[in-house]
Amino acid sequence: MILDTIMKWGFLLSAVLELSAGIIVYLYPTLVFSDALGVMPQFLGLALFVLGIMNFLCFRHYEASRFFKLMYLGTMFYHAVIAMICYRSGTELLHASAATITHLGVFVLLLIAYMQDIKPS
Repeated sequence: MILDTIMKWGFLLSAVLELSAGIIVYLYPTLVFSDALGVMPQFLGLALFVLGIMNFLCFRHYEASRFFKLMYLGTMFYHAVIAMICYRSGTELLHASAATITHLGVFVLLLIAYMQDIKPS
């Protein structure tokens, strides 16, 4: 049962990261993007905020079920993909290395928690 709570806290970690990123990108897109014109950064900020809320709701209502395991896998691979996108972004993101390290770190933590949950056959 302790492993289930590790996965639950992984949802909270992702929720805090995405909620804070969503607020920052929505309100101050020039802190993140070198070319922050138009409404696209605000749409991205809103999407990050909604993802953070979804992760928080998964943390809040967590139970050991297939649904939450699949949500956890989706969150885990989301962080892996964001890390790869940030790594290859070049000059489009102002703090690409920090974003890469942050999302890669979260991915590794979530992966470790998930690997501990796998039962041997």
